Amino acid sequence: MAKRLTARITIIILVAVFFPRTISASQLVDFNVLVAEAFQHHRAASFYVRTGNPGVAAFELQRMQAKWQLVLKRFADSPPDAFAGDPMWGKSLRQVSGNLDAALAAANDGDLQASKQTLVQVQSEMAALRKRNSVWVFADRVDELDTVIDGLDTFVKQPPDLSSIQQANDIKNVAAVVAYLTARCRDEAPPQYQTNKEFRQLIEDMLKTTGNLVEAVDGKDERAVTGHIRTIRSHGRMLVLRFG
Repeated sequence: MAKRLTARITIIILVAVFFPRTISASQLVDFNVLVAEAFQHHRAASFYVRTGNPGVAAFELQRMQAKWQLVLKRFADSPPDAFAGDPMWGKSLRQVSGNLDAALAAANDGDLQASKQTLVQVQSEMAALRKRNSVWVFADRVDELDTVIDGLDTFVKQPPDLSSIQQANDIKNVAAVVAYLTARCRDEAPPQYQTNKEFRQLIEDMLKTTGNLVEAVDGKDERAVTGHIRTIRSHGRMLVLRFG
């Protein structure tokens, strides 16, 4: 009898200690999955806004709105433990919803620039929410990479003077950061991406092209520099669209 009682007490203690943590972890996973499903449409809408197709962008935004309502319904008033101490939690989720409404209205009006800016705000709101709570997802790593790649656009719009040591070093420094962040994306990607041939090929091509870019800078080949930068930018956009 005493042994059975001791066993029951042990089970109760184990459940009390570990089960809440399991629930908490599950809630965070469920939240991240729902957000990721919604942001698939964000990436698609951003792509169509960028390529000048507001009608299709509006369609994707409507789909994201529907997915975001599921996020709000489940989590707006009941955050996972990782976010429980954030006083801005509910406001941030509802701000995303408001920005989606604005982005959709702009797309319906054919205002691509306004829609693009608001979509950036949607992305920034979620990134800031995770950052201030020390939570990250793979999309944050891709966003960091994409932001750095954007810095290379300057050298496409205004070809660099490779005879200038400063400008040459500026490009090489950005290329080094791109290579570092690309490798980090490769190393920290979720298992389903690490085994995805398209993902692995994009990463390999990015790393190879950044190396080629540095060689072109050292060889003062302006045409090759511009070409490699365009290739990196293209691969970066595809990485965001498919895996961000």
